[in-house]
Order: sequence, then C-alpha cells, then structure tokens
Amino acid sequence: MRHLKGIAAALIGTLLASTTLCAAEVKVGVIQSQTGPAAFLGVAAANGIRVAIDVINARKMAGENVTLVADIADDASDRGQSISLFERYARDPKVLAVLGPSTGAIAGATAQAANQLSMPMYTLTNLNAVVKAGPWSFMGTQPGQVAIPNLANFAVEKLGVKKCAVTELLDNESYILQRKIFSELVAAKGVAITSVSSIKLSDTDYSAAATRIASEGVDCVFLAVPAAAGANFVLQLRQAGLDPKAKIVGMTVLAADEFIKVGGKAVEGTYVLTDWVPGGSNEEGKAFYDAFKAKYKVEPDIWAAVGYTLATVFANAVKSAGDNPTRESVKAAMTTTKDVPVIIGTGKYSFELDTRIPLYGNSILTVKNGAFVQAP
Repeated sequence: MRHLKGIAAALIGTLLASTTLCAAEVKVGVIQSQTGPAAFLGVAAANGIRVAIDVINARKMAGENVTLVADIADDASDRGQSISLFERYARDPKVLAVLGPSTGAIAGATAQAANQLSMPMYTLTNLNAVVKAGPWSFMGTQPGQVAIPNLANFAVEKLGVKKCAVTELLDNESYILQRKIFSELVAAKGVAITSVSSIKLSDTDYSAAATRIASEGVDCVFLAVPAAAGANFVLQLRQAGLDPKAKIVGMTVLAADEFIKVGGKAVEGTYVLTDWVPGGSNEEGKAFYDAFKAKYKVEPDIWAAVGYTLATVFANAVKSAGDNPTRESVKAAMTTTKDVPVIIGTGKYSFELDTRIPLYGNSILTVKNGAFVQAP
C-alpha cells in the first residue's frame, strides 16, 4: 500500500512538473519575409530574433521560469500570406503574440487582422496605420514624424544643402510619408524642392528621373526607397551626370548591407539615418555584434539589430505581464513599455503612452571605403 502511494505521489509529482514546464513555455510567432522583395529586411530580422531568444532564455529576461520559443514563418513578402500566417498563429492558444511582418506594404492589412483576432502584433515597420488599426498592433521602429527631423536638420545645418530633389516609393505609405516630412522640414528652412520622383518596387529603369534630376542643378537628393532600389537609383544618377558634390541622403531602410553591395562605389559618401551603429554603441550592442557574427559569419545590419530589439522588448512585456501571461496581459504590458535597455538608438526604448509610438533616438551614417561609419 505504501509502495502504491509512493508511485502515485511520484506520478502526481511528474504531472505537476510537466504542467509547470508547459506553463513556463511562451510561444511567439515570427512572421518575417525570408523570400521576395522584403527579404533584405526579413532574413536579417529573423536572425536577430534568433540570437535574442538565446540571450533572453539564458538570462531569464522573460521571467525566472519562462522559456521563449519562436516559431518563424516566411510570408514571402506577400500580404495575403502574411494574413494567413497570422490567422494560423491566432488559432494556436499557445502563441501569445506575433513579431512581424517585415514591411509597411504588408503590415497595415495584417494589423487589421490582429485587432479583429485580439492578438498582439509587433511589426518591424514604422507605418502609422499599424497603431491606428487598434490597441493590439504595435509598430517597432520610429515613424517619419519622429525619425526624419534629425536627418532634415543634418542636411541643412551640417551639409548646407540649398536645392533638393526627392524620391519616394509609391508601393509603401510609410515611404511616401517620410518623403513628405523631409520635404516640408527642409523647405521650412529655406531649401528649394525641385522635383518629386515616384517609383514602384517593380521598376528598374530610373533613367528618365535620373536625367531630369541631374539637369536640375541640385545639391541634394533625398531617397525614400528600399535599399536595392535606392542603390540602383544612385547608380543611374551618377550615370546621368549628377554633380559629384551633390549630397545624397536617405531614410533608415538604406542602412542595410544590400545598399552597399548593389551600389558599390556609386554610394560612397551617401548619408543615411540609422537605428544601429555598426559594431554596437553600447556594451549590449557589442555583445550582440559578436554573437551574431559568430553564429552567422556576417556582421549584423540595422534590421538584425531591430529584430533583436523587438524580441527584447517583447520579453520585457512577458516578464511585466506576471505569472501565467495571456495575450491580454502581454498587450497591456507592451502598451506601458518604458526605458527598456536596447541596442539601438540611444539605448532606451519606450512607447509614448497616448500614441504607442516607439521612441529611442537615432543617428546618421555615411558610406566610407565600402562600409557604414558614423557621420562626422
């Protein structure tokens, strides 16, 4: 009888231990573009998230007894596929949130799904429509109204530009907004805007726009286009005879390895906004740089760093949500995110309480000898 009681006690203990283990596992869905036009963002971001998950679990950053488990899926840079993946995660009660998608061209529609399904979504992009969709969707990077003023001030006050042509991507609302903000800010400081060139993601021949810009006598060109398109645009500007002294400046999406790989010598001397300083700007950033390079044999770019940051901020929300976190409690904890230590910007990440807009600062890089370095 005592033997049977002992066996029963052991079985109960095993079941309790198993229940505790399962409760301690927090599953997060990750929708990042591993293929298609947005892969230059999504691949790096997914790898950054993987590195972050290892660090978070090793340091117990999501809670003393919590283990984060990431389920990473590829939306192929497709809006319909992103929504389908999101719906799949929402049906899985073990998934508490989704980190993704990668781009604003997809995130707006996916944010609508997130709010219909009451599932926290934390996207890489800075599309304002994400937070406007409802309380369940969060943008991961600073929108144009927060990020662009630093670049506009730099262009006018440091570079001394007087006459600027601007270029935007029509496929993405966020890119259009950032072009408008830059134009308005520099115009208010006396800079003449000579022309607005609008391109599509499917375009490859920019010669007409490049020739027109080169003939306008500008000393500045602003690019609100993705990395590969931006690099090709610069190449064609050079071929069209753009004044070599003209300053080329652009938004954070250009601060990717692809910009230099595609543009080569043509992008030397360009200036781009960035959330990430190559090599890391603080001790945590330097540790991330070393860990990422050791794991993937390449240096992390801005999108790897942002992916790492999204996972870090999410882990903080899980910890703040307390024991047995739910989708609702994680959403509430995300909303009150304040001064979370991160590797991007100035090192502290917060959501503005009323708007849920991320705030963390940024800096400016220039391309020198085929690499990004901090602008003087």
